[in-house]
Amino acid sequence: MEKRIGFGARLGAAVIDVLIIIGLNFVIGGTITTMLGIGMVNVSGELGTKVSPEAAAEAVTGMISGLIATVLAMVAVMAILTLLYYLIEGIFGASPGKMILGIKVGTADGKQGNIGLYLKRWAIKNFPHLLGLLAAILGMVGIIGLVGIVGIISQIVALILFVGAFWIFGASKQCLWDKLAGTAIYKRSDLTAG
Repeated sequence: MEKRIGFGARLGAAVIDVLIIIGLNFVIGGTITTMLGIGMVNVSGELGTKVSPEAAAEAVTGMISGLIATVLAMVAVMAILTLLYYLIEGIFGASPGKMILGIKVGTADGKQGNIGLYLKRWAIKNFPHLLGLLAAILGMVGIIGLVGIVGIISQIVALILFVGAFWIFGASKQCLWDKLAGTAIYKRSDLTAG
């Protein structure tokens, strides 16, 4: 257990990940939402000409609708990019931040993990987000009655995992999701063959 990585390096990796995600969302998300928002600019150009009050009101309504659609698209793109970014850890056992710092997910006894173990840990750690995605899908397909229930369950699980994150300060240096998945974080060089 003395080779397990505790709070400091994991926080450092998380900060690196957040900075990378912000950059990705700014560049990729901004580009995509800018392309989606071009139609709004075309609608706003009509306001400079003399038009009837009805046409002006329609143009303003179009601008507002376009703005709302652009914001919703931006949020969706950012959520998808963030989910895909963190899925890297579920596949490779280390997020880019962890890779930069040379740390990786391993078994609780210090052995190399496999993709099944990494995905198990990722699914537990990200379960509230996955439930939120399920709620969004249920809402899109019209099963509104379940959206609230799934949302409430998502929030309860998020609270439990938030409290479980503080387990990192215990002797085992494992968060709740590490304990449930049977994992811990180590320096990549300290992991032994599984």
